Amino acid sequence: MKYLKNITIYLQSLIFLVFGLNFFFNFLPMPPMEGPAGQFAGIMYQTGYLTVLKSFEILLGVGLIFPKFRKLSLIMLAPICLNIFLFEALIVGQVTMGALLMVLCLVNFYLYRKDYLKLID
Repeated sequence: MKYLKNITIYLQSLIFLVFGLNFFFNFLPMPPMEGPAGQFAGIMYQTGYLTVLKSFEILLGVGLIFPKFRKLSLIMLAPICLNIFLFEALIVGQVTMGALLMVLCLVNFYLYRKDYLKLID
């Protein structure tokens, strides 16, 4: 179980770090988005929302690496994972990375459920 915790946490951290840093440094070329997905992403980019979001992804991806900040980072990443999933499912029309992130998020919440259940006592 300990290995599963480490694998899922570090995989989720790696995904957010790589794609967050890619937004700023463009080391992985991304194909242009077309249609409603392109319009939606364009608006988010023009308003600066995407820059702030990617900065949070990097910060929280680093937070996942350190056990002291892991639980807080997981809570703060949950809505981001959900939004990525919903963007892919409802606007793009195919679910790839969003599904993986949702599964990792749910597995991590399950693995740390004892800590999160204390929040609702």
